[in-house]
Amino acid sequence: MVKFPIVLEKYKNLIILRDDMLKGGTKSIFIPDILERGVDEYVYASPVEGGFQLALSECLGEKATIFVAKRATPFINQVIDRHYGAKVVQVPYGYLSNVTSKAKKYCEGRPNRKLIEWGGASYIDLITQRAKQVLKKTGHLNEIWCAIGSGTLVQGIMGAVPPSTQVYGIQVGAAYKGAKYPNLHVIVYPKPFKYESKLDLPFQSNRNYDRKVLEIALERATGKALMWNVF
Repeated sequence: MVKFPIVLEKYKNLIILRDDMLKGGTKSIFIPDILERGVDEYVYASPVEGGFQLALSECLGEKATIFVAKRATPFINQVIDRHYGAKVVQVPYGYLSNVTSKAKKYCEGRPNRKLIEWGGASYIDLITQRAKQVLKKTGHLNEIWCAIGSGTLVQGIMGAVPPSTQVYGIQVGAAYKGAKYPNLHVIVYPKPFKYESKLDLPFQSNRNYDRKVLEIALERATGKALMWNVF
């Protein structure tokens, strides 16, 4: 059984969950459930800025194939994908629906290829299990702060927290369309996803994603508050 350690560090007024220390970040916990006998290529259709592609690329290397919208200049995530050996397929006219369609067609009739759903939504329960482990280690938290991308992370957290814990999701890209909860507060980050946070930190944190959460949490968090640092 693969173990994913929980590393907590105090930083100013926050407890930081250092999932950036996991190979592939938080969503690397999905990988053992994704792997199947007889499959030697795992295919994923991703927004160019998406984070799950990084976990797949870092953990699976040359077995990962990432479909993304074609850009004149590749986004940094695709550069990282290639660094770990993943194959990157750029799709012209790259709305996510078209990118996904091309990825599905690429897998048709090829049982050795597995198409992974966007965002890992079917693995929300794994996030919930991890969040319960975090709460067991921290004790009761007044607040949890995290980024909202596909919504998988925040919905997993909501499955673990009691009603008295307030969860603040910082929407860094597309609008959140997941379930609503009385103790979930969605805050829209005021700049586009491509903007890179200028916040300086003594630990790894993605400038397009988690650092934006930290900018707001460092100013607004109260009580015993945790920030979930994905990668």
